[in-house]
Amino acid sequence: MTTAGSGWRYVHGALGTSVRVTSMAQGADVVKRAVEACGDDVDEHLSVEMQRKKVTMTLQSARSASVTHRDHELAALISVSLGDRLMWATGVRHGPPHSRQVMEVIIPTRDPSVREFWEIATGYDRERGSADPEDPLVDPLCQGPTIYFRKFDDRDGGPPVCVNINVGRDEAQRRIQALRDFGARVVADCPQELHTVFADAAGNEVRIVPLHP
Repeated sequence: MTTAGSGWRYVHGALGTSVRVTSMAQGADVVKRAVEACGDDVDEHLSVEMQRKKVTMTLQSARSASVTHRDHELAALISVSLGDRLMWATGVRHGPPHSRQVMEVIIPTRDPSVREFWEIATGYDRERGSADPEDPLVDPLCQGPTIYFRKFDDRDGGPPVCVNINVGRDEAQRRIQALRDFGARVVADCPQELHTVFADAAGNEVRIVPLHP
């Protein structure tokens, strides 16, 4: 859903947009303008991820974990501040910049413990105010996909969900131990290949792989 002016979209509880840049210096200038446009509200509402070719901006109230009227106002102010830079950065003389893309994972389950399993395995947080076992898990760094949980019955078929998670060695060991303490079923323990595969109560599998230093 397009909102808050050209180039902004409402995706999974936040306003987001991406701006193409040609260098880190140009990206830093885009971030500087966005921060200045938000003024005193910047820390409460704006999140930024800067890469060599792209700057991604997200607006959401940190207090309510939702999009507020002020977020829409800030999106409009940022668009005005960037102005020609937005059109030039996308290589399009007329039209919106590229909006961010969000990937979501949906896991079928009948067991409430499945959500806790994936919370431990991914290091994700529960959405603010969530209590239902079907409520999603979100990446606290806003980089990975949101994980949803869907009830199914015996008539539903299909293979289990399989996910590879590559993390630093210390964090991988911590998660592997946490899953063992949780009582997760070990599908494969491969010390030579430095990874361990666990399955949740619904048969979905996760492979925890330590990254090489």
